[in-house]
Amino acid sequence: MSTTRDLSPRADRSRFSRLTIEALLGRMPIGSLDLTRPDGSRVRFEGAQAGPHAEVVVHDGRAMRRLVSNRGIGLAEGYMAGEWDTPDLTAVLDLGM
Repeated sequence: MSTTRDLSPRADRSRFSRLTIEALLGRMPIGSLDLTRPDGSRVRFEGAQAGPHAEVVVHDGRAMRRLVSNRGIGLAEGYMAGEWDTPDLTAVLDLGM
């Protein structure tokens, strides 16, 4: 059985964006974040100190690209576009995302 991998420039940008965001989240100083990726896999990021806890579900990789290229505005645009969601928006904002 062979597997195929999307080698398009868009797929490369999505992967780069995801890796960039996850590297930054890995250095969170406080709190914790449970991130569900578009493929359904989950990862938890924890800061060195206790703090707010948030959950984010990314439905579309464009959310990661928006965040990398436009930071806070990209975060808001992705949320409004339904590319990511959370059960507690206040907790996400408390983490300083």
